[in-house]
Amino acid sequence: MVYFNYLGCILLPLAVMTLLYSLVFYSLRKRLRREDETSAPVESKLRAFLVKEKRLARSLALVLLLFAACWMPLHLMNCVLLSTGPQGVPQIAFYMGILLSHANSAVNPVVYALRIIKIREAYLEIWRRYVLCWRGQRDFSSPSWRSQPGEQNAGHQTTSALVHESGR
Repeated sequence: MVYFNYLGCILLPLAVMTLLYSLVFYSLRKRLRREDETSAPVESKLRAFLVKEKRLARSLALVLLLFAACWMPLHLMNCVLLSTGPQGVPQIAFYMGILLSHANSAVNPVVYALRIIKIREAYLEIWRRYVLCWRGQRDFSSPSWRSQPGEQNAGHQTTSALVHESGR
């Protein structure tokens, strides 16, 4: 079962994702080179789009690389444990492998925030709205609990307001 988990659930999907990312990078690189040769003003929007796509693909490849770096040690240690027994891997190394595999889940949002501007902006908006501005008690039963201080139910209408707007 350990080998199936390693080969079927980690190594094979990792190889497939690596192959697919390689194809994406190859395609983007080929299209960017073709754009450089033509360099017509109309196609500058296409080039900007391709550059954004390349940056996004790099971000996703980084997430893939971090996934491999965080999960492979644990799975390799499991394979070693299966073949050699408990003396094959020091207990502290095994615990570090478990910690590293869990750290992967904590690292992904940070990578997304650092590499993808829209996600960074969304994180900042969440931080500003829910952490910095809302100190103190709120009445969460009220439909206006999501409003900013000083605002009258911003963006969240009550049922009576919706009924009033629809003309009923």
